[in-house]
Amino acid sequence: MKTENKANRGSNNYFEYLTPIIDFLSLRDTPEKSDVIFVFGSTKEYVAKHAANLFLKKFAKHILVSGHMSTRSERLFQKTEAQFMKEKMINFGVPPDSIIIEEKATNTLENIIFGMKELSNKKIKIDSAILTAKPFHLRRCRATFKKQFPNVKIFCSSPEMDFNEYFSPETDKTEQETIIRFIEEISRLKTYSEKGDIIYENIPPEIEL
Repeated sequence: MKTENKANRGSNNYFEYLTPIIDFLSLRDTPEKSDVIFVFGSTKEYVAKHAANLFLKKFAKHILVSGHMSTRSERLFQKTEAQFMKEKMINFGVPPDSIIIEEKATNTLENIIFGMKELSNKKIKIDSAILTAKPFHLRRCRATFKKQFPNVKIFCSSPEMDFNEYFSPETDKTEQETIIRFIEEISRLKTYSEKGDIIYENIPPEIEL
C-alpha cells in the first residue's frame, strides 16, 4: 500500500514520519479464489465491507470472523467484535449461513488458533485463505498465520486508506493514540518474533525503532 500525499501536514508533520511505517505494515496482494475469507475482529465497518465485497465477488464460499468483546466494542455496541462484524456483513449482502464466528479470541494469535479450530469443527478444510483486517495490522496477521499454519497459502487484502482517514474524528482515537498504535505494531513484530509466535520480519532500517 502507498499512502496518498494528501495529509494536512500541519505543525506536527506526521506524514513524512508515518508514511514509511504505514506502507511497510500494510499488505495488499491480488487475491485468488480461496477456501475462506479470514476476518480479524474489529470495530471498523470498513473491514466488514471489504470482506463482504470479497465474498460477493466469489473469492470464497465461507467467511470466518474472529474476535471477543473488546473494551471499545463493549462501550459502542455491547457485543463481540465477531458479532458486530457479522451483522455488518449481512447488511452488505452476505448470507448469514456463509459466516462463521469465533467469539473467544482476545489477540491476533488467538484469532488464528481459535478461528482455525472453529473451521475444523465445521469440517471445513483450509488450504488457502484471504486475510482481511485493518491495513496496518495485516503484516502481523500474515506473520502469525505463516508461523502457526505454514502450509496454508495466504493472501492479504484490505481497503485502500487515505492517510487522513487514520486521523478522522470517526476513529475515536486522539492523534497521539493513533501514532502510538502504528509504532506499537513495529515493536510487536520484533517482540512476537522473539517469542516464537510469528515469523521473523525484516524491518527496514529507516523505520527501525
